[in-house]
Amino acid sequence: MEPEFDYSFEEDIEEIEEFDESIITVEEDETTEPHQPISEENMFVEVGDRVTYCFIDKPEEKYTVMIVDTESDPRLNLINEKAALACALLNAAVGDETELELKKRPTRTIRILQINRQNADSDGNTSCYQKQLMFNES
Repeated sequence: MEPEFDYSFEEDIEEIEEFDESIITVEEDETTEPHQPISEENMFVEVGDRVTYCFIDKPEEKYTVMIVDTESDPRLNLINEKAALACALLNAAVGDETELELKKRPTRTIRILQINRQNADSDGNTSCYQKQLMFNES
């Protein structure tokens, strides 16, 4: 029987960001000001979605993670649904701003920029849905 470990996803992310910033997807060439959504469909973040977000105090830095119901793996940008970041993202829609609360840290506001969802039907066929903020070119 393996021993249980006290696991903290946030500490892993801090360590990774300090040593290898290339592990988390960061895009710096777009604005985060909303123009209009690409569709009228209401889509909210669920487990299994790949979500792109930014912190409103650093909108030029964008991060992409996938929320999973298995163990977190920061090297693959996978976060467990019970992690603080996942809790802040779940049930939010594109354009929403939510609060990320971490122990012994100031609360930060997150803006949801894009949601990617892949669904499989009963025959095993997959379809992909995406909702994102449109950006002004100016």
